[in-house]
Amino acid sequence: MTLSTDRGSLAPWLAGAVVLVWRLGREPDNLAAGLAPAALVATLPLSLGVLGMETHVVIALQLATVLLAVRRRWRLAFILAAIATWLRPDAALLAALLGLMAWVERRRPPWREAALYVAALAPWLLYAQLTYGSPIPNTLHAKAGQGLNPALGGTRFGAFLDGAVANATTLTALAPEYALVAALAVVGLVELVRRRPAWWPLVVWAGAYAVAYALIGVNASPWYYPPLWPCIALLAGAGAAACVRLVRRLAQRGAAPTTALAVLLSI
Repeated sequence: MTLSTDRGSLAPWLAGAVVLVWRLGREPDNLAAGLAPAALVATLPLSLGVLGMETHVVIALQLATVLLAVRRRWRLAFILAAIATWLRPDAALLAALLGLMAWVERRRPPWREAALYVAALAPWLLYAQLTYGSPIPNTLHAKAGQGLNPALGGTRFGAFLDGAVANATTLTALAPEYALVAALAVVGLVELVRRRPAWWPLVVWAGAYAVAYALIGVNASPWYYPPLWPCIALLAGAGAAACVRLVRRLAQRGAAPTTALAVLLSI
C-alpha cells in the first residue's frame, strides 16, 4: 500500500521512528544510550530510499505500540497495532506477540484488549470484504512463493534471506562501519538474554517477521527490510553499552587501558 509519492509528507514518520527508538533504547541511568540506535535508524540508506511509501508509518506505529506495551498501556497499544495492521497485514504478528506478552504477565487472556484490536480492525475488514471480496490482500497471494521460484530469481532458501545478505553486503561496501554494527548486534543478543531490556518484544517480533517472510517466499523487495532495522540498531546499541561497561570494569580492576582496549576489540 503506497500512501504518497511525496517524500516530504512522510519524512515526519521517519523522524518519529527515530525518537521512538531513542526512547526505547535509553537506559534509566544513561539517557544518551538510545542516541546511537536512533542515529543508525535516521541514516540507513535503505530507509531513505522508501520514504515515499507507508513503510515508515508502519515502523513508527509499531515502535509506538511496543513503547506503550512496555509502559503497560495495553489498550492503546492494541489500538495502534490494529491501525498498523490496516496498513500492513504483517503487523498482526506484533499484535499476537503483545497478546501473548500480556497473557503471560497477567496470567489471564487479554480478552478486552483483543476485542479492542478486532473492533479497531473491523471497519477495514468489512470494507475489504465488500469491495475486494476478501479481507486478505491479493498482493499477499501474489507474493507468496515468488521468492522460492527460480524462474523469478528465487532460491530454495527464499529470495528474502538472499536479499538480506545482499543488503548487508551493500551496506558494508558503502561504509565498513556497518560490519561493526553487525558485531555489536550479536553482543546485544547476548545482553538481551542476560538483561532483558524493555524492548525485547521488538526482537521477538523481528525474528518472527523474518522467518515468516522467508517461509512464505516473499520476494526481496527493498521495502521489506527497513522494519527490521530499528531492532538491529537497538541490539547494536545494547552491544556497545555492554562493551563500555566491560572496559569500565576492567579499568576499575586496575587493567591497563591497552588491555581493556584489546579485550574490547576481541569481542
